[in-house]
Parts: sequence; C-alpha cells; structure tokens
Amino acid sequence: MEKHINFLHHSPGRIRIQVKGLKGNVQLSEAIHSTANKVYGVKQISASTVTGSVLICYDHADPHVLPYLQSMMNEAEELLGRGVADPAAFARLLSAYAKEK
Repeated sequence: MEKHINFLHHSPGRIRIQVKGLKGNVQLSEAIHSTANKVYGVKQISASTVTGSVLICYDHADPHVLPYLQSMMNEAEELLGRGVADPAAFARLLSAYAKEK
C-alpha cells in the first residue's frame, strides 16, 4: 500500500513529513496553515508547495505531544488512503484535533 504521509526527519521539537499531493497545491497548503496552530502542542507549522513537505514545530517538553501528533498523522494517513479527494481533508482532521484540545 502506498503511503500518503511519510516521516522524513525528527529531532526534539521538530518533525518534517512528506505529504502526497501537497506539491503545487496552494489550497491544501493554506488549509494546513489555517488550522495547524490550533493543534495541541504545535508551536508552528510550515507547508511547502515546492517540496511537498510539512515542518511541524512542537513543544518537546510536554511528553504527551509527540504521541498525540503520531495519532493525528496515522488518522490523516487513513483518510488519505481511502482516496478522500478533498484537498482540505488533512486540514479538517487538524481542526477536529484542535477541537479536542
């Protein structure tokens, strides 16, 4: 099965992921930016339509943030794997997590 979200790099407080379909997709990039800062423990997020990657800066002092982000990414992968064609699906997932905060 093809993955839609791939982890590229992790260091304390920073995760870089590759999101299939982000390259050249300004709508998806804007949707990610609009909700990501509302997600528990996220300090900043940058989604690049040039590289197709997302950089997530998070509070590494909180031991609950990394498992929370992992759970969110697993759910996003499942959504994208089901062929959700809406480019804002990832952003809607982030919004749902933000409401749980």
